[in-house]
Amino acid sequence: MYFVQEEVQLKSERDSYFGLVVGNLNPEKTLKFGKQKVKVRQEFKKSILFGDIYWQSILRNLLKPILILDRDGVINKTPILPRRYILRIDELKIDEAVIQLIVQSQNRGWIVCVATNQQAIGKGLLSYSQLNLIHNKINSCIIEAGGSAVEFFVCPHLQEEQCTCRKPMPGLLLQAMSKFSQSVDPQKVVFIGDQESDRKAALSAGIKYLHFTGNIIFSQLSRILE
Repeated sequence: MYFVQEEVQLKSERDSYFGLVVGNLNPEKTLKFGKQKVKVRQEFKKSILFGDIYWQSILRNLLKPILILDRDGVINKTPILPRRYILRIDELKIDEAVIQLIVQSQNRGWIVCVATNQQAIGKGLLSYSQLNLIHNKINSCIIEAGGSAVEFFVCPHLQEEQCTCRKPMPGLLLQAMSKFSQSVDPQKVVFIGDQESDRKAALSAGIKYLHFTGNIIFSQLSRILE
């Protein structure tokens, strides 16, 4: 099921309507739209036609919410100072409660992904292949718990580079939203982080923010969207 926008003829004037695809329809077929007749200008699948005043609310009901999580300090325990970075799989201390939150969210139709600053790459301490091994381990835990692998959006830049993707800039969050833009309602995006930079990134991206203090349950995600 998906939405299409088609050109139709209405009272000799062209107007745009959105159709909910449900089957097949021959071209030049005339349909009733309210009390008026609508003639299809080109062949497309059979649609229940909605005027512009309806389509946004209808679209929202079909689009999925998205949960974006920070990694260090949320999915896995904050790296121990002074090094501050996770460089090997055996250094991962994954929060099983967060893994369960991810699986529960996916089971309820949410898209889940991760946005993480990893300037250890920019410092030459960590390669992309090493980072992928770490993320594969996290995904293995999610799959073992009954969920699906998630996508990781990574900023590898040094803080002094002042890039647009390193949090507190919103670049990573916007990348995630753009990747899933065809299936996500921008009014139903939640970012969970544990740092002030995470909160600022969410604010700049115009999305909801939940501060992680060690325990977040799925009902909190639902409430924040109400």
